[in-house]
Amino acid sequence: MANVRNSNTYFIDTASVSLDERGVRVLGIVITGDGAVGELLLADNDSGASYPVKLDLRAPNNQSVYLDFIECPIFFPNGIRVITATTVLATLIIKSPGA
Repeated sequence: MANVRNSNTYFIDTASVSLDERGVRVLGIVITGDGAVGELLLADNDSGASYPVKLDLRAPNNQSVYLDFIECPIFFPNGIRVITATTVLATLIIKSPGA
């Protein structure tokens, strides 16, 4: 499959892909291990800075974990780069600038 942006969500199942939208804030993440312990590594989408890592998340096999950042959103000034998405499915709840 492929990563899909739909309104205020960003579904992730593929690595080495970017959401090219500046000023995105992540308000929450649902992450599920898909066949093994899942690993999701997210970075700021800044290739000139070698994609600085912001989040390194894990989820147990066949279990979903919800991470709530509503009180303190994670800010991605240059967009979101998915560095690693190993045996994982994730949905990011995001807020775009001006929304």
